[in-house]
Formats: sequence, structure tokens, C-alpha cells
Amino acid sequence: MELDEHSAVTDTLKEVAMELDEHSAVTDTLKEAAMELVEHSAVTDTLKEAAMELDEHSAVTDTLKELAMELVEHSAVTDTLKEADETRKCCLMLGGVLGERTVQEALPALGNYKEQIQKITDADTTASGKGKRTK
Repeated sequence: MELDEHSAVTDTLKEVAMELDEHSAVTDTLKEAAMELVEHSAVTDTLKEAAMELDEHSAVTDTLKELAMELVEHSAVTDTLKEADETRKCCLMLGGVLGERTVQEALPALGNYKEQIQKITDADTTASGKGKRTK
């Protein structure tokens, strides 16, 4: 009878050992899945950072396009005012403020503003050539 009991205990221990092996395999699979999830999370974070940098780059590009348009507009206004009588009154809007001036007073202000815009666009062009952007 003892032999049958030992045999039954041995069989039970074998079954428990097999279940432990199965649990160990499941645990290993879960560990691998967790590691892959961590790797995917890192990739996702990198992609999010790249998307934010792209958005920032797009915003800078849009601002530079606006400044380029302002340069064109200021050049057109300056060319027109150069042909006008210096004592003629004109309206000048700089920085969102509209003022009345003579052509003689307005031309230097336009030229100064145009130079400031040109410095900004030149600085960005120089910085982007070196792989950096100015803010």
C-alpha cells in the first residue's frame, strides 16, 4: 500500500512540476511582452518628440514666410513713397499703431523696420545653415 501512496505522491509532484513549468513559460512570455511594451513606449515617446519639433519648425517657417511677405510689402510701399512729394501726408502702421506722418518722416521708419525684419530672416538663414534655429 505504501508503494501506491508513494507512486500517487510522485505522480502529483510530477503534475505540479509540469504546472510550474507552464507557469514559468507564461511568466517568461509576459516578461518578454512587458519588455516589448517598454521598447514601444520609448519609440512612441521619440515619435511624439519628433512631431513636436516638426510643429515648432512649421511655426518658425510660417513666421518667416509672414516676415518675407512684410519685406515685399515694405519694399513696395517704400518704392511708391520715394516717388511721392516729401511733404505729402501718409498713414504709417508699425507694430499695430497707425500714425500720420509726412513721406519724409515715414521713409526712414519704413527702412528701419525693413532692416530689422531682414536681420531676423538673415539670422535664421545663418542659423539653419548651421543646423540651429533662432527663436
